[in-house]
Amino acid sequence: MQAIRRNPAGPAYTLGVEPYAEITSEGLKARLDARDAPALLDVREPWEHAICALPGARLIPMEELQFRADELDPERETVVLKRPASATPAVGASGAASGGAEDSSEASDDGT
Repeated sequence: MQAIRRNPAGPAYTLGVEPYAEITSEGLKARLDARDAPALLDVREPWEHAICALPGARLIPMEELQFRADELDPERETVVLKRPASATPAVGASGAASGGAEDSSEASDDGT
């Protein structure tokens, strides 16, 4: 899981990397249909979100995440929507390792 921690010396929050679980599109559908549905965080670029977005997903592009982490509810499970790893540039992949939300699962566009 990825944790959000308050950082008094720097940006509002520091995003730490902890293990996370991947979720399939079918698993996400089942979770969204449940009473305690997770929050959806889309860390793709705005143009990608405009092409295809899940209803209710909050768009915070990866490069803005460290500055906007206070918009997330650390008490609520969050599923992070990202582009498939095969489509993530090397720079984006290293950036993806530095952001996230507590109790997060990760779902990619290809359902993996």
